[in-house]
Amino acid sequence: MLSKTLRCLLILACAVLLPLYAQTSKPVPPGTANETVGTKPSTHHNMHPAHTAAKAKSKARVHDYAASLGSLLADTQGKATLTADAWKKIGNEANALANKTYAAASASGDKTAKKAAADARGHVREMREAAMKGDADGAKTHAGLALPFVYTLIDWSTPAKS
Repeated sequence: MLSKTLRCLLILACAVLLPLYAQTSKPVPPGTANETVGTKPSTHHNMHPAHTAAKAKSKARVHDYAASLGSLLADTQGKATLTADAWKKIGNEANALANKTYAAASASGDKTAKKAAADARGHVREMREAAMKGDADGAKTHAGLALPFVYTLIDWSTPAKS
C-alpha cells in the first residue's frame, strides 16, 4: 500500500503530465490526407474565437451608443424650443456618443459601419459647433442630417433574433 503523500504526488503528476502529453503534435507521415501540398492554409476563415468575441462586443457597443445617440438626436427634432444652454449640453453629449460609436464601429472591422459612424460623427460635430455659436436652427438641421447614419448603425448592429 502506498503512503498518502506518494498517492497525492502520483495523482498530481498524472493531472499535470497527461494534458501536456495529449497536446504534443505527432509528425504526419508523407502522402496522408493531412499533408498540405503546395498551398498555404487560409487563416482568414479560421478566425480565432477571441477575435470573433471582440467583434461581437464591438457590435453590441455600437448598438448601445448608436441607440443613445439616436434618441438624443431625435429629441431635438420636435417643435419644442430649446435654450442655448440646452443645445450646448446636447451638443457635448452627442459629440461624446458619436466618438464612442465611431471607435466601436472601427473596432468591429466593418467598413460600412465605420463609414456610417464617421458620417454621423461629422454631422454631430457640425451640430455641436452650431450649438456653441448659438445657432439653434443650424444645430437642429445637422442633428437631423446625422439621424439617417445613426439609424443605419442601429439596424446594422441589432442582434439577430433566434
